[in-house]
Amino acid sequence: MFNYPFYRYAWNRWVALSVGLSVVFLMAMEARQLGGIVDARTWFLCAMVFAGAGLTFLVWFVIATADMLEIIRGTANGADMIEPSEQLWLDRIVECLFPVFSFAVAGLLGSGFARVLEASAWRCPG
Repeated sequence: MFNYPFYRYAWNRWVALSVGLSVVFLMAMEARQLGGIVDARTWFLCAMVFAGAGLTFLVWFVIATADMLEIIRGTANGADMIEPSEQLWLDRIVECLFPVFSFAVAGLLGSGFARVLEASAWRCPG
């Protein structure tokens, strides 16, 4: 698993995922710049660029999550070469919900724990 980023065939996947995330950030920054201009047409363009950034992020997130889970499964099974799987888009979308639900459960538990500590008047030392 620790040698995965240095495999010869893995660089195209790393570059593609990095470029996808960079495109999302650039689109969001451009929407923020356009939002500072007070004009109806510019505001509409800002909304369209921001919506495009959101859709691009959703597509990128589905692909990146499916690749991440494929890497984890492959290395857990002891595979030396991790090949991209031939999954349908619906399978990839269902797989991307796994980390979303994991983060949601962790956030809810953390929020509940923080409220219990706040109710008990416990203060962090320091």
